[in-house]
Amino acid sequence: MSQPQRVKIAVVSDLHFCNQRAVGTGSEHSHIVLQRIKETGGKNPWADLQDLVRGENLRADLLLCPGDITTHAAHGPLKAAWSELIDLGEKLNVKSTACATGNHDVSSRYKDDNLNPIHDLDNPHDLFENLKMLKPDYPLHITGEQTTSPAGRNRRVHYFGADFVVYEDDTVRLVVFNSCARHITENTSYERGSIAHSTLAELEIQLKEMTATKINIFLSHHHPIVHTQDGVGTYDFIHNGDLLLERLADHGDWIVIHGHKHDGKIRYAPGSAGSSPVIFSAASVGALLSTEELNKYRNQFYMIDIELPATGCPRGTAQVWNWHVGRGWAKAVDTKTGLSDGVGFGEREHPDVLADMIAKELEGNTGTWAQLVGQLNFLQYLTPDALRKVLQSLERRHSLVVLRDPDSGQIIEIG
Repeated sequence: MSQPQRVKIAVVSDLHFCNQRAVGTGSEHSHIVLQRIKETGGKNPWADLQDLVRGENLRADLLLCPGDITTHAAHGPLKAAWSELIDLGEKLNVKSTACATGNHDVSSRYKDDNLNPIHDLDNPHDLFENLKMLKPDYPLHITGEQTTSPAGRNRRVHYFGADFVVYEDDTVRLVVFNSCARHITENTSYERGSIAHSTLAELEIQLKEMTATKINIFLSHHHPIVHTQDGVGTYDFIHNGDLLLERLADHGDWIVIHGHKHDGKIRYAPGSAGSSPVIFSAASVGALLSTEELNKYRNQFYMIDIELPATGCPRGTAQVWNWHVGRGWAKAVDTKTGLSDGVGFGEREHPDVLADMIAKELEGNTGTWAQLVGQLNFLQYLTPDALRKVLQSLERRHSLVVLRDPDSGQIIEIG
């Protein structure tokens, strides 16, 4: 039997590098301020992340960023963020670093206050010029490749021409998609993502030519399915996202990684229960969150281990860290605010079947969660929602209840 294919990816999303915080103006967006980029100890999540990578000796195969690396398309922070991303990739010893374009990375919100129609003819509005001028070539950098190389230029041209670019190695097939490619200054456009029919057609042509079985990852800023947050931003998903997911599902099993919502979440896309894409929503590394937002999600960083068995869908587990003001990065143990350390995906058996397996393992006794995970391998590959349904089935069908830590919500034992 062939061995599973494996890859480890680091994910940092919605960095929101900025020049300075406009304290008291109501426009604060980020903890990652360039003037304080080296300050550690819970003052700047980016500097603290460098310490975490160094202290934990973290290593990955790929570094992926779903976009919004700057704030309000600020040019200086954009250049700094891309350079810092590549530097972080080198610290992680990755093969490549990739970044999808976020709405904060493009100049789609053009302000016309006091516009001089003649003077400003010398400053034509251009969505992507600053991104196209980044060095090394954006949006995908291969570690060790020259700053300006023919391969890098070709990837850049394809990305801004076809709205996506594909990277492959022996194990991974990565599609980096520009969900902001159709943005214009009209606000119903720049508040959402989109994929053109021409892009779908070109993507399908290229996917048909890629016959080798690999771990398939689709990187985008916007989300392809509805991601509701108490009615905020309900319609900012990718226009034609359902068609995109259909195309992907026709050509293997996929993991979609996106940002934008600042809300860590793992789900499956609608469709066939056994093969619909995994949707991994990455929380923000740098965004300044309100007290209300902190009751729902946190600033997070992820290291995701993915394996592709000889048969079946990819499955994986994630190490998750939360960033705290004044404390820095720590393992995410609170299950009530975003993703927690050890979450997974890939186990798609019906909850009742899995509940029966747990009940059989316990044989009427009480078992610790750690023991059960060690004995029943599938438990680590349950999404938070799938785990919730399994626990409901345990109580409904077997009268088995869960004991949780009152502070973190972590499962302690079942009996």
